[in-house]
Amino acid sequence: MPLLLGDRLEKTVQSALISGLERFLTEHGLASENPASPFYTPDGYWRGPIWAPSTYLLVEGLRACGADGLAQEVATRFCALAA
Repeated sequence: MPLLLGDRLEKTVQSALISGLERFLTEHGLASENPASPFYTPDGYWRGPIWAPSTYLLVEGLRACGADGLAQEVATRFCALAA
């Protein structure tokens, strides 16, 4: 959620939040549970799970922070899953 603040966040905070997301990135998008976690289930309810509402918020937050490449990658992976 803080990413939605975009340029109102300090750049160091933006960078830390964005880099923290990378460990959640799967072939299908951003998982709601860290794939390295013992609680992560790759074949769980909707692949991890990966949810449309949280994906949308994260993509918009990434765009607001200028991380357009990662935002597009997450959106593309999620759309491929949904298709």
